[in-house]
Amino acid sequence: MSGENEPRAQAVVHALHPFLSVIQQAKHLTEYRALYVKIVRDHELMSRQSKPEGIRALWRLRRMVVNAFALELLSFWESDNRTPEQGLSLPASLYRAQSVLDEYPDLLGFPLDNGTQPLAESALRLKHIIGVVHGSRRYKRLRNFRDKHVAHRLSRTIREAQEEIDLPTYEDLDRLFVYAMVAIREFSRSVYPTIQDPKEWIVQGDIDQLTMLRALNRKLGKRMPPNE
Repeated sequence: MSGENEPRAQAVVHALHPFLSVIQQAKHLTEYRALYVKIVRDHELMSRQSKPEGIRALWRLRRMVVNAFALELLSFWESDNRTPEQGLSLPASLYRAQSVLDEYPDLLGFPLDNGTQPLAESALRLKHIIGVVHGSRRYKRLRNFRDKHVAHRLSRTIREAQEEIDLPTYEDLDRLFVYAMVAIREFSRSVYPTIQDPKEWIVQGDIDQLTMLRALNRKLGKRMPPNE
């Protein structure tokens, strides 16, 4: 490697490094998602419990799985605006990478090895996806649920003092998970080319089957109940 190219190569590595934690978290998300599908989305599982203690234990286990999945999802999408340079979430990693790319703007105009999309386009699409998620009612409901029923036990949150916020739906979890997988796919097209397509992480047909989720939700209940 020539001395002229070395700073530029180091900049690439420095720009990509924040996303290593995002890739790892995406893998964790799929593991939580698989557990959620087996424990929560199996609508016949509860009917196979013959004793009250088995029903109570399964209900508690379901709540634990839902809470863990919700926390993992939110940690993927959230960023502390006061210290974004220390965050490991998708928005924080994009912020940290952008600071490097701003110093080396020529890195934005081309895909890396094996990439199919310029970095500038990937960054723009990731910003759009993050904006859609952060502006959605689903994200707001899930954050409020976390603050009120999981992280703390509150009669009312600060958000609820300003507006009425419903309990999240199970579809909220599914949708935010799919958005996470879409973000990783966009990111992988140029920013992290060793992952060409994270299809193996996604429950087969997940994106195509989103229209079926409302029928499934009717069996689970429209709203996620608070912890009891």
